[in-house]
Amino acid sequence: MYFIEKLIESGDGDTGRLNFIKESLEKNQPLFKSDQKYLDHKLSKFDVQEEIHVKKDTSLLDDISNLISLGYGDPGRLHHIYATLESGKELFNSDKAYLKNKLESLKNETSESSEETSDSSTRQESDVTLELKQKLVDANTKILQLEKIIKEKKSEMQKPAPEIQENKPTKLRGSMPKGWTPNQEVLEKPDDGGIYEKIKTEEDKLSEQKRIKELIESQQSKLTQIILNREEYEKQVQIERERLEKKIKLEREMVENQTRLAEQIKSKQNDLKIAKEERNLLEEELKKEEAALESQVRQQQSELENIRKKFHQISKQTEEKRKMIEIELQKEKEKLSEQNEIIKAVNDKNAVLEQLKTQRKSIEKQIEEEKRSLLAQHPTSEKFAKEKITLKDIQSEKTKIQNQLKKEEKELIRIRKQKSKLEEQIKARLEKLEKDKIKENEKLSQVLLDQKKIIKEIESEQEKLTHQAITARELAAKQAEIEKTRLERNKIEKEIRKTKSELATIRRQSKKLDKDINKKTKTTAKSTPKTRIPRKQKST
Repeated sequence: MYFIEKLIESGDGDTGRLNFIKESLEKNQPLFKSDQKYLDHKLSKFDVQEEIHVKKDTSLLDDISNLISLGYGDPGRLHHIYATLESGKELFNSDKAYLKNKLESLKNETSESSEETSDSSTRQESDVTLELKQKLVDANTKILQLEKIIKEKKSEMQKPAPEIQENKPTKLRGSMPKGWTPNQEVLEKPDDGGIYEKIKTEEDKLSEQKRIKELIESQQSKLTQIILNREEYEKQVQIERERLEKKIKLEREMVENQTRLAEQIKSKQNDLKIAKEERNLLEEELKKEEAALESQVRQQQSELENIRKKFHQISKQTEEKRKMIEIELQKEKEKLSEQNEIIKAVNDKNAVLEQLKTQRKSIEKQIEEEKRSLLAQHPTSEKFAKEKITLKDIQSEKTKIQNQLKKEEKELIRIRKQKSKLEEQIKARLEKLEKDKIKENEKLSQVLLDQKKIIKEIESEQEKLTHQAITARELAAKQAEIEKTRLERNKIEKEIRKTKSELATIRRQSKKLDKDINKKTKTTAKSTPKTRIPRKQKST
């Protein structure tokens, strides 16, 4: 309502609409959505600091006094803020922000303290802090009362004293001798204006004011001492509270860790149970697989042994065939060498035959030449007969040589035919040997492939067995880890028991400390005397 009135006064917005909203709110009627949006839009312009400034007369001063009494923030600064607001002055922006921050922290802490009532240890701590805070509140209220009294006395002291010059007695003419005292008659003689009495009363007032001033100064010094003691006490309380909060925090963390560990242990126990069941199933499966694998391995080993035997037999047969082929090749080589020798001999004979042919041609030429020479010279009959005989011998030798050549040529043709036949046979045998060799190699390669296949199968089975062994080892490791966690849990339970005993001792110490604090507060309350302010004496 205040903000709506402020908007109407400032002229910010539609006054008719704002008046309608004000009337509807006064009648407790619900607003329209458009009016609600309009009002929210207008109210969003106001700052929170204005709200604090508005509430200064009613609730803000109480909040500041609560902050001072509870010990939130700097007490000197809060006293200054309280005094400025009480005097009706406006705060600085920094003081406004400081006050807002402290009020919010107080609200948050009160809400947090209300949420933390469930825990027993926190309840005890809150009781202790509440007692301490109550004591602080009492001390702060006393200080505020004393400050108010001091302010009142100061204001009274600052008032101008009544003018005494008007009532001063007129100086007597002349001077009295030394040691003169007025007679009883003079004293008993009534004064016309009662000047002596007025002077006396004023002197009494001045002495009373001096006494009050001294008393105020002594009270102020005591007040400062009390404030210092209170600040020291607040510091000690804060330190003790922080220490207790740290211990409580540590205790909570330990409890949380213990609960977490207990949950982990439970989950690990469940995991262990599941792992044991899985291990038993795996062991059964492994046993079955091992039995099947053993039978397969035995079968494969027997097959491999048979293949090895076959391989050895085939290798022996191939070796024997190879040796036989080598022997036959050696024989064929020997035959070829013999044939080469025969061909060489035939070639030598051919060369001799060629020489004989050349010799015959040369002899024929010589005979022709001799005939010509004889015809030319008309030789004698004897010489002609001799020549004729030599010619016959030559011709007979020629025919012999020709016959021999024919024989040699026939032998050469026969040898060539044999050679070609042998070459064809050797070629056919070599081809056959090559084919046999290829077949044997194919058989050997097939045997090797089968062997490799069997080896691969054996290796895969071995890998399976190793994998199963690894899983068994992992299960054993898991079981060992679970045993380790069980031992750790026992250790943690021992530590929990130890911490519980330590917490019990801490609580006993905190109770003892609370008792000491109560004693100290009682002694401080007794030591601070109550200030009795003397009443003003009425002037006679």
